[in-house]
Amino acid sequence: MGKTYRVGVVGCGGMGRHHSLAWTDHPGAELVAAADVNEEVARKVAEEFSIPAVYTDYNEMFRNEDLDIVSIPTWQGVRAEITIAAANAGIKGIIGEKPMAASLGEADDMIEACERKGAKLAIGHQSRFTPPRTEIRRLVADGAIGQPTLVYSRSKPKAGLLNIGTHAVDRWRYILSDPETLWVIGQTSRTTDR
Repeated sequence: MGKTYRVGVVGCGGMGRHHSLAWTDHPGAELVAAADVNEEVARKVAEEFSIPAVYTDYNEMFRNEDLDIVSIPTWQGVRAEITIAAANAGIKGIIGEKPMAASLGEADDMIEACERKGAKLAIGHQSRFTPPRTEIRRLVADGAIGQPTLVYSRSKPKAGLLNIGTHAVDRWRYILSDPETLWVIGQTSRTTDR
């Protein structure tokens, strides 16, 4: 059997619970720490998944736990800061959720910090690899439908570009074999205060 990786989770809300479940089910991982600004939320996830250490300060967790991997399923507004701190702490595997960051500049900073420290950074766009999408990608690449000139997609009402919309954009790019982006045009409207 190979190495067992020490894993921590920063952000114990809904997606933090999903990440914790996935790590608990992975035979090569040991989920050793959970961090959240809300201690009660972190303790609830720790209890549910038998995580031995709970923190409200992710920097303290990074100092104390000798992590190999950290999942950062927080909201995008704080993810860049946490990712950079994880890379600077020497954590070599960093998994974030989508959207990657709140701005392109923050995303660039995350990439730069991880490259500088030799950390691997992955962002959770796993839905691109479903069997139907992989088959669609193959058919498009083989020319089975001709040359695509338009991609049209609908999403959940009021789901938001930063939430579900990032999956849609990633999905379009995947089925088109990840082409170089030449230009982008977009339109948004705000219908809620979310």
